[in-house]
Amino acid sequence: HGFNDDPLLLGWQRTPEQLYEWGHVYGHLFKKYGKQHPEFFALQPAGTRELDLGRWPECPTMCLANEELIRVTASNLVARFKRSPGIKTLSICLPDGGNPSVCMCSACRRLDPVNAPPIKLYFYALLRQKIDYVSLTDRVLDFSNRIAELVTAECPGKLLSVYVYSDYVHPPVTVKPHPSLVLLSVSGEYASREQANWALDNISAWSRFGNQILWRPNAL
Repeated sequence: HGFNDDPLLLGWQRTPEQLYEWGHVYGHLFKKYGKQHPEFFALQPAGTRELDLGRWPECPTMCLANEELIRVTASNLVARFKRSPGIKTLSICLPDGGNPSVCMCSACRRLDPVNAPPIKLYFYALLRQKIDYVSLTDRVLDFSNRIAELVTAECPGKLLSVYVYSDYVHPPVTVKPHPSLVLLSVSGEYASREQANWALDNISAWSRFGNQILWRPNAL
């Protein structure tokens, strides 16, 4: 579950036999688009597009409602599938960690149903704090679905992997996952019976959509 879009970062190299890809990606985004497209990145609680990513430039947070970001992401995926037609699945899993907080622009917030499960949303920039908010699953799925629609229109039968994780681990309220999405569940762990049961219930709820699911518990 490394940074799959930069094989040299962790010394990892794809082999011809590797047909499936998953793990956090978008590590290239800030370096490639930071100056030209600041609107690709999350609007911070202070009201600015905070682009100082500190120690984690490979872990940007993005504006998931941005139309051009969706188009560029889909276009890059289509190009990769066409270069390597044997690959079955590419990753669109969101980055992990990093300094900037999730996007708080009005377009992204409209994707968060008010009746979604309550969560504690952590803000890291500019002030470290946490607030009562709702699950981000619907906004993440909306972003993922729109990418999937563009990619599968050009590359029928291909799949895209996406994490069910962190602030978007709860099942969605209004958005159903696109059939081409492979759901990588990071729900719960197996270190305690309580956590294992929670994970089973969560995976059961997600399974009603019929997507392929892989459980990758965050049991470190």
